[in-house]
Amino acid sequence: KKQGRGKKAKHILLGKQQVTGQITQIDDEFVHIKVIEATLIEKAGASNRNLRKAGDIIRKKPETLVKSGVERLAWSDEAARADIITEKNSK
Repeated sequence: KKQGRGKKAKHILLGKQQVTGQITQIDDEFVHIKVIEATLIEKAGASNRNLRKAGDIIRKKPETLVKSGVERLAWSDEAARADIITEKNSK
């Protein structure tokens, strides 16, 4: 939402949401993320109907993800994850 008129109108922050998702595809420019869960963190005028829905695909540039502080969730079996990574890198 913008406050004011014209091109120089300033955006108003309605709230912040935390999205849990899974990377489905990495293109030349974008990372595609499938939403698993979204929760509202700050509510300054936003409502739950503004949340992303499970199954939605988000397309972001990697730089944007780094700025927002992406965290990787730990696997229940990190040794299996390490095996998969070494297998993919050896190909």
